Amino acid sequence: MKSFFPASIIAACLLLEINVAGQAPEAGPPQATPAPTVENKATKVIPNVPDDPTDGFSIGVFYWLTDGPATLLGGDQSSQPSVQTLDLPRFKRQTPGIRISTPAGKYNRLVISGFQAKGSGETTATQDSNFFGNFFPLGDKLHVDYRVRNVKISWDYLLYPAPPTAKLRYKALFEFQYVSAKPTISAPLDLNATTAPGSRNIYLPTLGVGADFVPSKNFRLEVRGSGMGFPGKSYIVDAEASAVVRLSHIEVAGGGRYFHFRTSPNSDQYIRGTLFGPYISLRYLLGK
Repeated sequence: MKSFFPASIIAACLLLEINVAGQAPEAGPPQATPAPTVENKATKVIPNVPDDPTDGFSIGVFYWLTDGPATLLGGDQSSQPSVQTLDLPRFKRQTPGIRISTPAGKYNRLVISGFQAKGSGETTATQDSNFFGNFFPLGDKLHVDYRVRNVKISWDYLLYPAPPTAKLRYKALFEFQYVSAKPTISAPLDLNATTAPGSRNIYLPTLGVGADFVPSKNFRLEVRGSGMGFPGKSYIVDAEASAVVRLSHIEVAGGGRYFHFRTSPNSDQYIRGTLFGPYISLRYLLGK
């Protein structure tokens, strides 16, 4: 009996220890899973305005009420420049033109425009004159017809801001311009006189800057200025300002333009002219 009692106590303690060790620990309360953090990024909205390239292709016409003088001058290769100088009649006020615009890169535009201005009138030779190799004596009644053509290709590059989210926007203008000046001088009452046709051309890259103020999608103000010249060579100065109103797919623009040119004096004769005046333009937009 004495040996059985301690043995029974030891066996009971071993069974209790095994039973406790075999029980699974009681599960605690479930832990809450943190929700994933979502970064809230504001999306920039670019206003859909007419000067945005997403508006697409446009074609238009303009009518320019031109005025201004033009002069035929003796050049560096002339032996008598004074007898080759003639004030041409002022430009007529009816000058039509065309303008085509298309997207050309992100936020930029390619604009192609052109016009033709004419002048015509009568004058009197104040001295013995020579125009384009033809002689006109003092007192001859001269009839002068002339025309000036211009074609301009302009890449309007948006400088700031890009994208165009601000109302005021600045642009760089990278252009190429062609000018053709063609006077024709005759003396209808002089049977011995020969008609003197002449032509002088300019091919120049022009550089400039521009600014647009766009307070709304349907209205904006535009200013442009460009030019190029070389000492003793030809030059071009071109500037304009306009207000543009948009009505659905139609734009109506009104403003003023100044255009000054000189063909190269490194010839027997060259031409200098200035055109200025108000204009009105009508454009049709193909796009948004």
